[in-house]
Amino acid sequence: MTPATCQHCSRSPAREFTLRRHVGLLLVMQNVRVEQTLCRECARRELRRHTARTLIEGWWGVLSLVIFNPLTIALNVWNMTRTGFMKSPQLSTAFFGVGDDPTRDDRGDHMSMLIPIAIGLLCLIGITGVVWHG
Repeated sequence: MTPATCQHCSRSPAREFTLRRHVGLLLVMQNVRVEQTLCRECARRELRRHTARTLIEGWWGVLSLVIFNPLTIALNVWNMTRTGFMKSPQLSTAFFGVGDDPTRDDRGDHMSMLIPIAIGLLCLIGITGVVWHG
């Protein structure tokens, strides 16, 4: 069985990710959902890009402020945590004839997830405070 390759850079290992973005306007809103097979680096880049746009564009409606934008951010943060359990992407071994380095351990790269998790938690705490005290 051939491992999945990234749709952006053609490296592996890759897995299926759902990228979400929310745009909230005063009277309408738009939810964007894209499913792609991505390696760890491409998934992190795309999740950061989608989350950043959501942080800017997602707050401009009542339902967006209270429900949809925090949910979208939380789901993107969840997907970001999934990238921490992936190995570093390698170029295709079939083309180059080289294998994975068994001495390399990439599971300790969880510190890069702290920033998006912290941002997501702060947003949820802020929204909850606005809703309960508002």
